[in-house]
Amino acid sequence: MNDDFLRRIEIANRLTERMIKEQLMPKTYGPETVPEVTKIDFDLRAIHENPETGEKTIKVHHFTAAPDPSAGDFHRFALASQKGGGDLLIVLGDIMPRMIVNDDGIPAQWEYRELPAKVVRQEIPSGSPGEVAVLGTVDDGDPVPHFRGPDGQIYPEPDRKRFEEFAAGSSRRRLFNLMFVDENVKVHMQTVADIMKDLFEAAGKGRGSD
Repeated sequence: MNDDFLRRIEIANRLTERMIKEQLMPKTYGPETVPEVTKIDFDLRAIHENPETGEKTIKVHHFTAAPDPSAGDFHRFALASQKGGGDLLIVLGDIMPRMIVNDDGIPAQWEYRELPAKVVRQEIPSGSPGEVAVLGTVDDGDPVPHFRGPDGQIYPEPDRKRFEEFAAGSSRRRLFNLMFVDENVKVHMQTVADIMKDLFEAAGKGRGSD
């Protein structure tokens, strides 16, 4: 047998093996690798009320989204949009935060928690730059409180403000604050619904269905 004939037999065997596998093995659906999610920038107009004067002004806030909803998210949003009212609000509050990026500032889940002095002294050994802050005292003589920042490092209490400032927050953290925390800010539900609709449409155009 010549080499050409042997190669043809090998190719035929591979094709036969492939056909058998395709017939016996179930077809697999879904992406083979984690798809890259396209980020989308958008602005939101919110009504801010001065708690002292009652004066209302409109301020524009900038956010970044990374819409990657699941098939279940699409289904829930479609049903809630038809029903409207409270059902839509519940779905928006559940799905929308997951579609807004959380890595462009202080993450939404971070919150200030004072650390026990023992933990601080264990993680900041004597002679380190943080020793003065650890051993320092406030006016009443108590040790200066410390907390763990979003980066995992330990900071003295005076640094707390820069982590909690609104502008320092991630898109997700700031949007959550406007929608659910700040009582002096109003974000209309229709505004949120319109944003969600556009994000869902962008996600649908950006890739195949799940």
